[in-house]
Amino acid sequence: MTALGPEQTRLDYFYFFDPARSDELAAMFAVSDRVTAQDRQVCEEVQRNLRTGIYRGGVLSPRHEHGVAWFQARIAQAHGEPGPVKLAAASRV
Repeated sequence: MTALGPEQTRLDYFYFFDPARSDELAAMFAVSDRVTAQDRQVCEEVQRNLRTGIYRGGVLSPRHEHGVAWFQARIAQAHGEPGPVKLAAASRV
């Protein structure tokens, strides 16, 4: 990712693959495109909400990052560390 300005970011991908599995590339690109589109939507929503003042920045988005919070909590627990900040405390929305 490269920031091009306060409202624009360039995203470059480098794909490494086994040439013997090139028949799987179309499906892999489709998944990558879908995930990128989802991430873009989340980023745009967060930025829009930050601009309007209805969202306070926090550690994680309570609307979009429950899976990330769950994963971080499991890793912290495995290492005997405190878990991440509760999602509800990160935002009003």
